[in-house]
Amino acid sequence: MIKQSVMLTLIVVTLLANVILGFELYTAIHNGNTMASPSIAHVKNQNSSQLYHFSFKEKLHIHVKKKGEYVIGIRPNSSVFNEVYVIIYFNNGNTISLSLNQTQAIVKLHGEEKLTIFLTGLSYQNISSAEMALNLVGFYYTPLNDGETD
Repeated sequence: MIKQSVMLTLIVVTLLANVILGFELYTAIHNGNTMASPSIAHVKNQNSSQLYHFSFKEKLHIHVKKKGEYVIGIRPNSSVFNEVYVIIYFNNGNTISLSLNQTQAIVKLHGEEKLTIFLTGLSYQNISSAEMALNLVGFYYTPLNDGETD
């Protein structure tokens, strides 16, 4: 009976998390006009420092010399970001979600990859462009190992 309760709780939590992330992704994709510029209407005071809401969409082409497993990640500066969420969408349909708590993921890359990156969160400074946000979150990709994999 306890196993069933735990399983049911995990299923409910997973479904709730998927609904929330799905809504975030849907609003990021279908809200094209607000993605082009930061929304600074959502300024909050927290410990006398202003927080600026930002939300951007950036298309990026990356080229890797060897196909194989790569670490894709972010190195966000905690003095810049209060919250940051990065969703990376690959043309093959795969998606990676990164945040302050989950800063890297392992993926297989094959030559040239076209990525759509959604960045959203709260920062202690006004971030005015997607390129600036991408630089500040410290986006990177590096080979997991030197060998080629299938």
